[in-house]
Amino acid sequence: MPIRHKPQGNEPAFDLRTHLYRISGVDFTAVDGLGILTVQTIISEVGLDPSRFPTVKHFTSWLGLCPSNRITGWQS
Repeated sequence: MPIRHKPQGNEPAFDLRTHLYRISGVDFTAVDGLGILTVQTIISEVGLDPSRFPTVKHFTSWLGLCPSNRITGWQS
C-alpha cells in the first residue's frame, strides 16, 4: 500500500512541479532555494518571456535580491 503524503500549509494537493515543467520545459526547482511555490509565483508574475528584463541585474533588482545603495543615517 503506497504511503500518502498530506500537503503541509499552502502546499498544493497535486504535483505542481510536473505541471510547471510541462509548461516551461525547465525544472526551475533544481536551483537551490527555489521551491515549487516560488517558481509558480515567478512564472505567474513574469511569464515565460524574460525579454522584458534587459539584463540579469534588472531581473534580480525586480525580484528584490539586490541590496539597496542607500545608507540610512549617512548625509553628504
